[in-house]
This record gives sequence, C-alpha cells and structure tokens, in this order.
Amino acid sequence: VLANGRGQQILPIRGENRYGTPIISRTPDKVEITKGGRIRRSGGKVWRIGTDTAKDWISKRLTNGVLRWAEDLPLEFYEQLTAEVRRTKRVSGRRVSYWTPIVAGARNEALDLCVYNIAAGYYLDLLNKPKEWWKSAKIAAMAQAKKKKTEAPAEKTEERQKPMERSRASQQRNQRRGRRLV
Repeated sequence: VLANGRGQQILPIRGENRYGTPIISRTPDKVEITKGGRIRRSGGKVWRIGTDTAKDWISKRLTNGVLRWAEDLPLEFYEQLTAEVRRTKRVSGRRVSYWTPIVAGARNEALDLCVYNIAAGYYLDLLNKPKEWWKSAKIAAMAQAKKKKTEAPAEKTEERQKPMERSRASQQRNQRRGRRLV
C-alpha cells in the first residue's frame, strides 16, 4: 500500500483503539526504516485513526437520529453498523472503556467503513465547508451525471462503424501512407 500510495491520492491508515485519540492524526507517522534502523525521510507515511472516537461519534448520531442513509440499503448493513457496543471494565482499579462485538464473530464491516469515511471527511475538512460549497458541489455532481447520461449513447453510435466502412477507411489510410496490400 505504501509503495502504491506515493504520488497518488491514497491515504494509508492504521486504527488505534485508545480512548481519546483524535479521529485522524494531525500528521502522519513515518514508517519506512532503513537497514541501519533509521527512519527514511522520503519513506511511507501512515495516518492514525482513532477508531474508538469515531465509533463514539457514529453511536451518538445514530442515537439522536442525525445520520441519513440511502433507502435501498439491505438490513445486513444496519446489523453490521450496530454489531458493536461500548463496554467498561475495571483494570488495576481504573475504568477502561472499549468497543466489543455484541455477538462473538459478528460482522462489522459497515461500522468500520463508516469510521474510515468519517476519518476521510476530517482529512478533507468536509465538516467545515460552508453551505454554499455543498450546494455548488451538489449542482456540479448533478450536472456531471446528466452530461454522462446524454453523451454516453451518442459516443457509442459515432464510434461504431460497419465492417465494410472500417475496411475502406483502413484502405484509404494505407494508400495515404504509401502501402500496398497484395
């Protein structure tokens, strides 16, 4: 992932399940180490994600009914989204809070995906964008989708050629280049 992420818009991440960790770290960790044991300056970087903090963020908004979802999502999505619960236990006299599956072995990919999406939103600073920015982004996305719908059939019909026309075109091209077909 690190090798493929250089120079591209790929964000290598690593989850941290410590309470109070920010949803995404301010700076990435440098992770490539030379043979001598030193950190390579131009090496790969990994962003830390506070999974517990992000799950708390999701849980609070699920409880308040603030999050919106597409209407056609299957029931399995919601089961995975609610597959974990926050629990607290005492360790050496201190209260330790952690997220654990409600049922052992339950799938929670939807919850993990939401955590990563929230981290990406924080990385892109989407929560601080003004309403005008969101309106213009929505209008641009709708215009682009409409443009794709109208252009797609026209391009396909123009690109298609009958086999005879294709051979004539290639013959004319070959004649211009001075090639002879025997």
